[in-house]
Amino acid sequence: MNRVIRRLALFLLFGITGYLFLQPLPVEPDEQAPAHFGTSPNSAAGKYGWGFVRSKNETPPYVPEWQKNQLREYGAAYMGDNSRKAVVITFDMGYELEGATPRILDTLAAYNAKATFFLAGHWVKTQPDLLRRMITEGHTVANHTWNHPSLPDISTEKLTEEIMSLHRDIQQASGSDYQAKYLRPPKGEFSRKSLETTKNLGYRTIFWSISSVDWLPSSRPQQVHEDVSSQLHPGAIILLHGNSKAVVEAMEPILKTIQERGYTVETLDQMLPPMPGNATGSNE
Repeated sequence: MNRVIRRLALFLLFGITGYLFLQPLPVEPDEQAPAHFGTSPNSAAGKYGWGFVRSKNETPPYVPEWQKNQLREYGAAYMGDNSRKAVVITFDMGYELEGATPRILDTLAAYNAKATFFLAGHWVKTQPDLLRRMITEGHTVANHTWNHPSLPDISTEKLTEEIMSLHRDIQQASGSDYQAKYLRPPKGEFSRKSLETTKNLGYRTIFWSISSVDWLPSSRPQQVHEDVSSQLHPGAIILLHGNSKAVVEAMEPILKTIQERGYTVETLDQMLPPMPGNATGSNE
């Protein structure tokens, strides 16, 4: 029973990220944004929650120019080159739902698609064999911090340890000195301090331009598929959760739709050009 309760708690904790695309973006005073956007209650303290207006008709989602500039300043990205019909598929991984990741990897292999997996500490420590399989099959292993804290709420020293302790654990689990270089902030929460620290550590902060409420126990594969297909646009970075049964079942329909609509699936390295002045990161 304790094991079930612990898994449910982890599921809800890591799933909150998927809900953030519904949240209002913080708005600068000089930004003329749609009426349903509001000023973040924490924006004065420099804490932001990632959000956007969903894509329609294969156009990029709406993100205020001030926030695009803010991300660009630190080499962060939420989408890639929107002149090509290509997308990146990413998974946030807090813990392993038994049998989920092998099924996801099998489906990706069937469509010759490579994905990016943002791993937290618990997953890395308990699933080294699956981590090595990801690397062997050409997927990108990335950093989601060790303990999944809100990055703006912790000190620079603690933030550094959250990132680099997992960096070292990924290296050890890989058996090949694997160098992770992409970071997804837990819960999509960030600040200028977290963006700067992340960049200084040789990492690039990655958000997303498509997501689904796929982490709820009530989520259904059909809805996850519809959420992704209705928002599909060139250069998209798609956020999914690898411990969602609905995502496991939706993967084949999603990949089939991507293929039928003339899109290719790329890695972050393929989608994003190198970040100037940073040997291990990338930039728009």
